[in-house]
Amino acid sequence: MLTWGLGEVGDLGRPASAMRDEKTNYRFEAIRDEHLTPQPPIRAGGLGPLPAVKSIGTGMWHLFLVTAVGSEVYTSGLNNYGQLGLGDETNRDHLEPIPALAGRGVTVVGGGQHHSIALAGGGVVEGVAATAPAAVFAWGRADYGQLGVGNAVDSSPGSFLNQPVETALPADSGAPTQLSCGENHTLLLTAKRQVFSWGFGEMGQLGHFTDKDELAPKRLDLARAKLDHLQVLMVAGGGQHSIFLGRHVD
Repeated sequence: MLTWGLGEVGDLGRPASAMRDEKTNYRFEAIRDEHLTPQPPIRAGGLGPLPAVKSIGTGMWHLFLVTAVGSEVYTSGLNNYGQLGLGDETNRDHLEPIPALAGRGVTVVGGGQHHSIALAGGGVVEGVAATAPAAVFAWGRADYGQLGVGNAVDSSPGSFLNQPVETALPADSGAPTQLSCGENHTLLLTAKRQVFSWGFGEMGQLGHFTDKDELAPKRLDLARAKLDHLQVLMVAGGGQHSIFLGRHVD
């Protein structure tokens, strides 16, 4: 695994010095060598090379990886809204494991601007059938409903949770199978091919025929959109828009 780009807040999973000196001049050699040259991220505490990785994900200024053995979730980067899930708001420039997700069988994790989400349990992990049903966990900024936990968290401006909490889905939705974070919203696909969205909705990115924010997962009404002839295969969110991939069914 290699990272590169701009990493002043730890978003590369390894230390990278400031891009400007005290006189605000760019430090071109440091930018080239420490930021733009692909290098492996580093675990905190001098733990040595990374174990094998089965899944990776990023937010706007933070990153995640899931190990192939043990399904440990590591993270680093900007943490001003607790989006790293480590129980505080301190940035990290080395990878640290998220204790709250240990033993959850996480398969996929990703982030938006200031929030994060993970898919855990269910299916087969490392060749072994999961003992727990699939579940969705979310953490980080919550003031637009990004976490999908309804009124379980204060939704006033700047509110957040700095540790993962489970996002409850309607009982008849089917098991969660695929997820995606937009900048301030979240999309989820279930085993029943139902699509749910929640979070910031001012630009209509939630697909509910309104610009209202949603604090909890809400199912897209594909029949109303005259798309009920499609079987949804994948969902994805962008800055203020969303897409899904589907195929025609008889």
